[in-house]
Amino acid sequence: MPYVDGLNVELYQGINFDSLVATNIEETINLDDSYDTGDGDEWSIRAQGEIQAYATGTNRWYTLSDDRVRIWINGELAVNNPTDHPQTYDLVTATGLTNGQWYSIKIEFAENTEVGRLALRQYSNYTQLVPKEQLRFNTSAPTFQSAATSTDGTKVVLTYDKALSYEEASDWASATSSTTAATSDFAVTTDGSANAVTAVAVSGSTVELTLTNTVKNDQTVTVAYTDPTSGNDANAVQDNTGNDAASLTSTSVTNNSTVAGTAPSFSSAATSTDGSKVVLTYNEALSSTTAAASTFAVTTDGSVNAVTGVAISGSTVELSL
Repeated sequence: MPYVDGLNVELYQGINFDSLVATNIEETINLDDSYDTGDGDEWSIRAQGEIQAYATGTNRWYTLSDDRVRIWINGELAVNNPTDHPQTYDLVTATGLTNGQWYSIKIEFAENTEVGRLALRQYSNYTQLVPKEQLRFNTSAPTFQSAATSTDGTKVVLTYDKALSYEEASDWASATSSTTAATSDFAVTTDGSANAVTAVAVSGSTVELTLTNTVKNDQTVTVAYTDPTSGNDANAVQDNTGNDAASLTSTSVTNNSTVAGTAPSFSSAATSTDGSKVVLTYNEALSSTTAAASTFAVTTDGSVNAVTGVAISGSTVELSL
């Protein structure tokens, strides 16, 4: 995978990640007022990527921050100091790690007063920054793999090749809030008609789209997705290091629904020209899995003529006599 040293840092105007200004790769996290967006003292950043564990078990680091900071490592909240404070050291703790392995890290920071400062430092020597060799950012975007309905027909599930992120903060009142692409960024059709998406949820490497109308097992389904912007942003399908998935043109969806659709209608019955079969014709193509010979009863001049075999061909059922 294509990695670069450091973390991907998104700079926003305002303390609540209000408007994206710029995106940079920072080899170490050592930010100060030079990151000011030009609107005074209020700005915020979101840094994402991976950090390397230096021990098996519990790993610790320090942050030095002024004003607000939150950090997640491996999806777990490791620091939460969300109110304005002077320069303060916070202990960053992550458990259950394996020495040498890489784990997701996300840092959120806001400057709300006169002086801004954010540094990520080593636990063994808090005067030293975590070096660039222990931070990395995967620049590859999630790749779409497949789409299928749920068995109850209420959802379309998109699967990607890596874990996806949906935990982003929109303000400092709560540590996390679930965000991903909006329902309007997806388009699902059932038998050619729009089937509006009412909810979007992320689970691991999948995106689950809840539908207005339940999909029946005999319906054709498609899905499309439009990435809302050309850059990386929180309101999109993205991985846990902040890379947006590409837009998806209209794509066929595997229909796994077990909800019965409209039953085939019987049209006609006739013998074959050689008299060895009775052929039943229906109004639509039939499944190759069909009824047993014993479920059919054929008579010839009022006498039973046992069915010895059943075969499907398109919209017909062929009964061998």
